[in-house]
Amino acid sequence: MSKVKIKGNASGTGVLTIEAPNTNTDRTITLPDGTGTLLTTDGDGSALTGVGGGGAMEFISKQVASGVTSVEFTGISTSYKHLEIRVSSTNSTVGGAKIQFGSSGTYTTSGYRRFGTSSSYIHLITYTGSAAKDLNTIVHIGNLGESSNTLFSSESEGWETAYAYQTSNFGVLESSSSMDSIKIYHSSAFNGTFSLYGIKDS
Repeated sequence: MSKVKIKGNASGTGVLTIEAPNTNTDRTITLPDGTGTLLTTDGDGSALTGVGGGGAMEFISKQVASGVTSVEFTGISTSYKHLEIRVSSTNSTVGGAKIQFGSSGTYTTSGYRRFGTSSSYIHLITYTGSAAKDLNTIVHIGNLGESSNTLFSSESEGWETAYAYQTSNFGVLESSSSMDSIKIYHSSAFNGTFSLYGIKDS
């Protein structure tokens, strides 16, 4: 018969209390057959591994841009089959920003196509206004970690002095190489929060 042992910590002085809820029903808690850390209701899961996957969206990393001309995500695991970059609270400059894909921080400058036209990049969005504010964009990227064409699309919303707007964009990088890096860049400095999320097949 296996045993249950509760062990104290010789360096600590706090008292941990295991307390029963207000219930009239017998309950059984089955512990997992593995070593790890239990997540409590006030935890964010950041120290846990193996959480998500199998179609669940996972947070990967975040960058906060302030007066920079590019934002990069490198070393992205090839196990992510779908990626999203959520851009929020950025200024109008990013409306003309471009996106490239690459490997180990070296970016491909050919093979991009948008509406059948060859290019060295894909536009992040197609908005051409002059005074956009509070721009929010969701960038969808597929097949980045596979040896097949990398797919791209984005959906954006924001407002000018006179009206609100929405716009979208899409494109493809025709390449047989596996990519692990993404760069969003512009000739002028921009601000904003860029959060990268991913979905694994399993």
